[in-house]
Amino acid sequence: MRPGSATEPARAHRRGPRWLPATLLLCGASVGHAEDVRYVVQPGDNPWNVTERYLLGVDYRPRIQTLNRITDPTHLRPGTVLRLPAAWLKRIATEIRLTAWSGDVSWSRPDGVAVTASAGAVLMSGARLRTGANASATLVFDDGSRVVVLSDSELWITQAARYAAGGPAVQLQLIRGALENLVTPRGDLPGRFEISTPAAVAAVRGTEFRVSAGANEARSEVLRGAVDLGNAAGRQGLRPGFGSRTDADRAPIAPVPLLPAPDLAAAPGLVERLPFAAAIPPLPGAVAYRTQLATDAAFGSVVANRLVDGPALTIVDVADGEYRLRARGVDANGLEGFSADRTITVHARPEPPTPIEPPVDAQVVAERPTLRWTGVARATTYHLQLSDAATFTTVLLDEPMLATTSLQTPAALGTGPYFWRVATSEAPIGQGPYSDAQPFRRVLPGPGIDPPDPGGDPLDLRWRSAGSGVHYRVQLARDVSFGTPLIDTVVTDPRYPLKKPEAGDYFLRVAAIAPDGYAGPWGTVQTLSIADASTPWWPVLLFLVPLLFL
Repeated sequence: MRPGSATEPARAHRRGPRWLPATLLLCGASVGHAEDVRYVVQPGDNPWNVTERYLLGVDYRPRIQTLNRITDPTHLRPGTVLRLPAAWLKRIATEIRLTAWSGDVSWSRPDGVAVTASAGAVLMSGARLRTGANASATLVFDDGSRVVVLSDSELWITQAARYAAGGPAVQLQLIRGALENLVTPRGDLPGRFEISTPAAVAAVRGTEFRVSAGANEARSEVLRGAVDLGNAAGRQGLRPGFGSRTDADRAPIAPVPLLPAPDLAAAPGLVERLPFAAAIPPLPGAVAYRTQLATDAAFGSVVANRLVDGPALTIVDVADGEYRLRARGVDANGLEGFSADRTITVHARPEPPTPIEPPVDAQVVAERPTLRWTGVARATTYHLQLSDAATFTTVLLDEPMLATTSLQTPAALGTGPYFWRVATSEAPIGQGPYSDAQPFRRVLPGPGIDPPDPGGDPLDLRWRSAGSGVHYRVQLARDVSFGTPLIDTVVTDPRYPLKKPEAGDYFLRVAAIAPDGYAGPWGTVQTLSIADASTPWWPVLLFLVPLLFL
């Protein structure tokens, strides 16, 4: 700032200065109360030109003299300090620009005419701005201060101005909702940046802070700088790292330390499913957690704003793209703590089909199973992959251009676990994410028992071999449910010598056990009828009858 010239003509008080003197300083007032300006007299100054430059009108000239006990107004000594109450300072109307928004955002002019949000819209004193669910709007003031109006909020700009001395004269009314604010430090300039709510007023210097308002309560959290939160019942000065809450008829509570930032180290960098939720380490003292997504690192355009009870990151519905994710804990007072943030990418579209067959963890007997999935509207093709690993590090089948919603594997599958997944391609978007890997297991079919020699004892039960290294589990029971089997044994060869039991009806079944130790399904349950000694053996040939109804 440049001081006045010593050669200034005697009637220089009729002209204003080109620069604000560097000696205009704040003094003797706390934030949120009336502020005085200390003006250090420069050569050529007098009450007339000081009044013309900085005050509301010429009527304030006598008040300056009285307040500062000036007995000889034509001879002010350079270096003398004059007190100029902030309430007397001249204000110049300023514009507020809507620089970013997302979702349902609208505002109304002072005359009540509703206006839809548009790029670079200019708001003046008296304007009201409203945001819908999962919407936000960013307002930038002429000194670079920024206010982000979060979802479900209503803000009334009651005054948008600056003092002739250079500092802001901004008054906002947060009728409901929440604001995140970054107010440019004023240094030595006089100024006031106030946000009032139905329950309290937050007055600030240069700072980063949050304010939220309900019908009868208000909260404020200070990240940097200082905030004075007060109402008719009392007030609290808040330092960085502290917050307070208040009801309309109660004084604000004593400052409470804000919760530390949560740990997002294990949070995924890629989101392929919406809605999305991922657990994070809980914060001691947190009763809820807030997740925000923004399209910029400064969080000037918040496109998602969610509050949940548990320690989790939550995203409901946003467009594909790269975002900055931010999360913080909320304590029992509703005060939100410090935030942690990281970059994430959302790639959830086009949505993948839903795998149908084989279902999850199915046992598949067919050597060449058919894979089926749901169709997706507007899909052009599907991309199918089959692997023997859940991570798909090895891909056994890769079909990127399928026009149908099913495919039979072209080659026979050996026994063991498999995983399959399918993605949708849609013009002009391209391919979306894969479905979750769906596991199934190819198993050996249950062997069927050949008719034994009825004259033998033991009865020589045989079945077709399932291959090298395969074992077999054999069961014999009186009841078809095999609740209490008489025989339950594992053999290495595809045969079992059954000592002829006493006369009666029995049930038999065999399952194949693959070399990896996994047992396949039981084969067809068959009946065995043993006649008494007086009965000819030939009827026994009828005992192997498959129970087709099982």
